[in-house]
Amino acid sequence: MYERVAAALRSRLFQEGSWMMGGGTLKVGISFLANLALVRLLTPNHFGEFAIIQAIVSLVGAFLNFRTGPLLLQAPEEELHPHALARYTGALIAETLLIGGIASIVLAVFGYLHARSMVLLVATLAGTWVQMERVLYERSFEYKSLSIIETIAQACAHGFAVAGAFAGIGSFVLYLRNPIRQSILSIGLYWAGAIQTLPVRWLTVQDWTHILDRLKGFWTDGVLVRLFDRATVLIVGAIAGEQTTGFFFQARKLATAPDKILGPITNRVAFNYFSNRVEPGHRYDALRKSLLFFGVPLVVCAFLAALLADPIIPWVFGEEWKPAVPILQAMIGVVVGMPLLSLVKAYSMSRNSMRRLILAGRGVQFSVLAVSVLVVWILSKNAGIGFGIAFSLSYLLAIIATIISIRK
Repeated sequence: MYERVAAALRSRLFQEGSWMMGGGTLKVGISFLANLALVRLLTPNHFGEFAIIQAIVSLVGAFLNFRTGPLLLQAPEEELHPHALARYTGALIAETLLIGGIASIVLAVFGYLHARSMVLLVATLAGTWVQMERVLYERSFEYKSLSIIETIAQACAHGFAVAGAFAGIGSFVLYLRNPIRQSILSIGLYWAGAIQTLPVRWLTVQDWTHILDRLKGFWTDGVLVRLFDRATVLIVGAIAGEQTTGFFFQARKLATAPDKILGPITNRVAFNYFSNRVEPGHRYDALRKSLLFFGVPLVVCAFLAALLADPIIPWVFGEEWKPAVPILQAMIGVVVGMPLLSLVKAYSMSRNSMRRLILAGRGVQFSVLAVSVLVVWILSKNAGIGFGIAFSLSYLLAIIATIISIRK
């Protein structure tokens, strides 16, 4: 066991991702501290409305997103020449126009079209362009610079949100965080010399055929991930109202904290590593070792989250947020399952083989969600706790089903 751990620590995946993991830890810490102030200054209804608007924008984006980031990260070098790179720029222009227009219509239909939601929408659209620049820079494995830039951007965004809340701006600060983050991130990338002029040209039918052919599994999985995540929030909102959605939103934020810390390694670095640094014949062995290396501490983390939720949340957030405690305790499966499923996804993407992940993993997740909706609706159980349990089971069962499918 010692030799395995030592080998994992010496691996390029861990060494190159250590900066990103450190940055992820700082970002989660900054977000947590800022959230402590915000939950004292804003109400659960404010967080509930924000979660619903964010879910609407994200769901529209899920269906119309061309996944330029993952495609560019995996693309061969010849795809980065100006004429070929213009394919992705053209796709991003079409994506921006489609998402901007349709999301505005959907927000208006549901009665959420106002200044706050438009700020969030514009920042989300701008973020896809920033991501394209970041991914082109990320291919060089410059994770130290990226970690510093992203951590500073996160600190500035949350710092402004807390200051704005104390100044009396109200819930608007929740929507301003993303545009501030994207602005600082853009400045940082420019400082690092990562901003480049993206080529633009009119795309032919052949160009679109090439993009859509590469997109296939990436698009399907991206749609299912966002649909599952955001649909859960919308269903909780529809069944239990904005206040319970606010409690659910905060519990999910805490349950997904380990994934945010490890995500830079289990998702971004792992995908880059499996795609460009590991020979195809050794990828599954690298995946198996990575699952073991991260799985053990995640189980310990889940146990501590369940044990300490009751005294810590009311003490830190305030008694008003005590209903979030049982929801968080119901979500401990997310603590373990989400980061491990990200590792399996990175492995599948590197092999251009998303079919088993989609059929086994996502199929299980949506099956659990469908059953939970029926149970909560028919039995009139607490929607927050009910969907918290469903969230846990969906990730735990999905990782088991996907690994079994991959091994076959």
